[in-house]
Amino acid sequence: MATKKGSHISGKLGNKIHYVVNGVERIRTTPQHVANPRTPAQQGHRSSFGNISHLSSKMKQASDIGFHHIARRNKTRPDLYFRHINKDCLTTDGNIDYPHIIISHGNVARVEFTDVRLSLKSAAPILHLTFDPCLTVGNADPNDELYLLAFCPALDSAILYQPVLRSAGQLTVTLPAQWIYTNVMAQNNNKISPEQPANASTHLHLNTIHLYAFLLFPGPTPDTPVSDKQSAKNRRGHTSTTIYIPLT
Repeated sequence: MATKKGSHISGKLGNKIHYVVNGVERIRTTPQHVANPRTPAQQGHRSSFGNISHLSSKMKQASDIGFHHIARRNKTRPDLYFRHINKDCLTTDGNIDYPHIIISHGNVARVEFTDVRLSLKSAAPILHLTFDPCLTVGNADPNDELYLLAFCPALDSAILYQPVLRSAGQLTVTLPAQWIYTNVMAQNNNKISPEQPANASTHLHLNTIHLYAFLLFPGPTPDTPVSDKQSAKNRRGHTSTTIYIPLT
């Protein structure tokens, strides 16, 4: 519907659209054909965006910590920042490119993982990770907290583990029993349940999982020198960039 503003007409009038640019009234014809919003390409794009949005909800506990500082600085929510920063983490067929997913952003010095060992001797797989704390690199602090996130796409399940200190140099966690399956059930990709324990002749396999880590500077401690306390308060909540840990 067109409206009159002073000497100008603004809005749709018949098959014409009137609008004003820099005080000059302009007219354009309404399009005769509106593009189909349900083309395969457009539907694929919406589906891909939906995949990232869904992943953000699964990884929210981690990204709320990893993106807290930068999201606040950009006046947005951590989950919205997750969707923005990971919108291009898609393969050519629209699937998620998990090794390139980012759950944290910052300038805290990272650690270097040197060994990752997985034990499947029982229905509760044990994961042991060893890392170089890199205490002499940049702004590394022995009290930095290392967070580990494990995600299993097959079961659409994520776990954020309790952090360990940078100075610890190692981390051991237990993965859910539901994330493994037996050789007998492999073709159907069925998982072991607590009611169906593995026996000595059972070969256990782990569903594909993705491991992500980041470090958080928690702030000053009682041992922080007085001269450094203000700087430490300013850095409180800062994180490192995301570390993707291959599990072979």
